[in-house]
Amino acid sequence: MILQPFVEEITVRLDRAQMKKNVFGYSELSGLMFDVEIVTRVGYSYCRAALTPENGYPLMKIVECNEIAPLSDH
Repeated sequence: MILQPFVEEITVRLDRAQMKKNVFGYSELSGLMFDVEIVTRVGYSYCRAALTPENGYPLMKIVECNEIAPLSDH
């Protein structure tokens, strides 16, 4: 995801408490195990989004958007 255009920063954490070993001795990952926050920038606009569970499904939601003033040439 970090290689996508406009991505400035990404934080990914895994909720290991949700991990359960299967019959082969390892745990399979699911979207609900991830705690993700991403910051994107286009021009002077920044947006922060987070992966949040809703109705048992992980959805990316916009947390905040901001616009910064361009730097002066003087």
